[in-house]
Amino acid sequence: MLLGKHADSNSELKKAKEFFEESLDISTNKLRNLPLQANCLHQLAESAFFASQYTEARDLSRRSVGIWEQLGMQNSVNYGISLECLGSVHHMLSKWDQAENCHRRAMRIFRKLDKPDR
Repeated sequence: MLLGKHADSNSELKKAKEFFEESLDISTNKLRNLPLQANCLHQLAESAFFASQYTEARDLSRRSVGIWEQLGMQNSVNYGISLECLGSVHHMLSKWDQAENCHRRAMRIFRKLDKPDR
């Protein structure tokens, strides 16, 4: 996954996507590691988003969010980040209510995590 992040940061989106897809395959079929799968899906969603492939980004983001929910991690920073990405995708698809809902949910998580007495 780190290779994908490096390629992504260098604007090599095609290469980044290949690395993230390979990481997803490994996390799904060999490691069976749900948190890693969710992170890989999120990275693929971001790559699709920056390539203006919003429908693909939406579907990948939904899968990532679904895994965090399956794991019961709706109050985690990773869940919030995935929701934020999904909200941005909805915004680009002119799904204003869905975008606002995702962003508000993400903000509630981030605010809750920011409190020292959590």
